[in-house]
Parts: sequence; C-alpha cells; structure tokens
Amino acid sequence: MYESFAQVLKQHHHLKHYGRLQLGLFLKGVGLNMEESLTFWKREMIKKHDIDAEKFEKNYAYNIRHSYGAEGKRNDYKPWNCNKIIALTQPGSGEYHGCPFKTFSEENLVQLMGSYGLTKQDLAVIMDKKRENLY
Repeated sequence: MYESFAQVLKQHHHLKHYGRLQLGLFLKGVGLNMEESLTFWKREMIKKHDIDAEKFEKNYAYNIRHSYGAEGKRNDYKPWNCNKIIALTQPGSGEYHGCPFKTFSEENLVQLMGSYGLTKQDLAVIMDKKRENLY
C-alpha cells in the first residue's frame, strides 16, 4: 500500500525535504507557532536512530525557522494551496509529498481512502473525480 506522508513520518520518523516542507507549512497554517513546530519535528525525528538533538539542530532546525521568517530572507511563508501541491513534480523514490489524488494510482488511492473508513459510494465519487483530473 502506498502511504501518506503522515503515515511515513509516524513509521520512519523522517521525511525528505519537500514532505517536511509541505507538512511543516500545513502545521504552521493550522496554528503551530515556531517553537511548537520545532518541538514537534525534533521530538519525532530524534526517534530515528541516526538523528540526535545536535544533528537535528544542525541539519533541520534552520529550515523550520526559515519557514516562519526567523532565518534567511525573513519571508513569512504560507501553507501551500491545492494548486501549488497539485503542480509539484511527481515524488521520487522515498519521497512523500504532493497531492495523493493526483500522484497515487487508482489502486493505491482506493486502499488509502478505504483505510480512512470511506464507504464504497464515497470512494466511487473520489475515483470519478480522479479520472476526470479534478483533484
């Protein structure tokens, strides 16, 4: 089964750059402040055996602070809207970002949506929209 980036993060405690960026900006958009975001990512990523607090600070914290406008250009980045997410390049091997309605195969999308408890009728509506490229 193809997994969403949230499932991958929970299982592997790591996402590649675009997955971290997409999810991080989403979390920012739903109200996590910079400190809460740093705590969330640090707590999750140090569960991975080769990442400790020092490595997290060195390799990942800057990008989180940057997305809040506290580093770099000082831009206050907004969460990606659907059009931006749909327009992203297809995720490569080991990448989990983008729009699952666009990038997942029909079989994988049915499995994922079914795992959320959707009815067959709901799934049929979703698959019809996918076939019409109405993501």
